[in-house]
Amino acid sequence: MSIASRLLKEYIAIEPSISKIIRSLRDKTNGRLVGIKHRIKSESSLNDKLMINKILNYKVAREQIGDALRYTIVYKKSDYIKSVKLLIKYLKLVKHWKINKIKNYWKCGDPYNGINISIDLPDDLKFELQLHTPRGLRAKTKNHKLYEEVRMGRRGDSAKRSMTRRADRNSLCSNKELMKIGTVM
Repeated sequence: MSIASRLLKEYIAIEPSISKIIRSLRDKTNGRLVGIKHRIKSESSLNDKLMINKILNYKVAREQIGDALRYTIVYKKSDYIKSVKLLIKYLKLVKHWKINKIKNYWKCGDPYNGINISIDLPDDLKFELQLHTPRGLRAKTKNHKLYEEVRMGRRGDSAKRSMTRRADRNSLCSNKELMKIGTVM
């Protein structure tokens, strides 16, 4: 069995309990869960990621792959900061979950507008929670194919500039309160 299939097997086993908690947190923070059918990374996509990162060991894969299971919650722009702060507060209360990292991608000029939270689970497993505004999610969706080509080394700087132009033009990047959340990337 390949590293990717072994890892995915573990995530498929724990996904229902994690999804139940994510749905509850979404409801408590007035968000909208989107892309739920893509919450588990495909085996081919995970294999690509393992190859790109030169991960050849199952234990290393468990420690380093943080998005084999991922969720996306969308908040209204007007509620975004309040809802994200509330979600982080609730995440800290979930038993056996530990916030590992909060990456804030709302830097002006970044082609990706959102906040990604990496959650550590028991036994070195982890998952990712992506937080967007509706407009930021549209930009991410439009950029996805281009992002994959850049990630695989097939496209260069012109593709990166194109993604930046597609990003949320009405960005929250100048909001000082938002810039205090997590590590600004």
